[in-house]
Amino acid sequence: MSFYKGLHNVASGKWLSQISRKKREFIMIKNLTPHAMVVFGLDGTTEVARIEPIGSIARVLTQATDAGTVTIDGVEIPVVETAYGQVENLPEPQDGTTLVVSILVVSALKALGIVRDDVVSPDTGPQSVVRDGEGKIMGVKRFTR
Repeated sequence: MSFYKGLHNVASGKWLSQISRKKREFIMIKNLTPHAMVVFGLDGTTEVARIEPIGSIARVLTQATDAGTVTIDGVEIPVVETAYGQVENLPEPQDGTTLVVSILVVSALKALGIVRDDVVSPDTGPQSVVRDGEGKIMGVKRFTR
């Protein structure tokens, strides 16, 4: 868990762009993904925060049905159609807490008609993602809802 007071990360002493729609106040950010989340400044070079996973992972329930196969070099690879369902392991909203989840969780909530201002996902679009020289994602400059 990372703790923020206004725009200042109390745990690391670094500054972070405000992601809450509320005025500057003490907020807690919980990372409900299995990966550490690195947030960069808008310049894309300065790491401003690293948000470690808390251990509980918000996920979307899925149902796969057989949809045939694809043959690659003589080997048949199964293909499935995946239906997405309910979101699991997503805590109820808490005042002053922002939850970081996967984009799949954000999309599932929208598809289910659930509006949660406390839920964000790393924005891995081309305007936000920060990649290394090999094209691997290092972090993001912003979140998305």
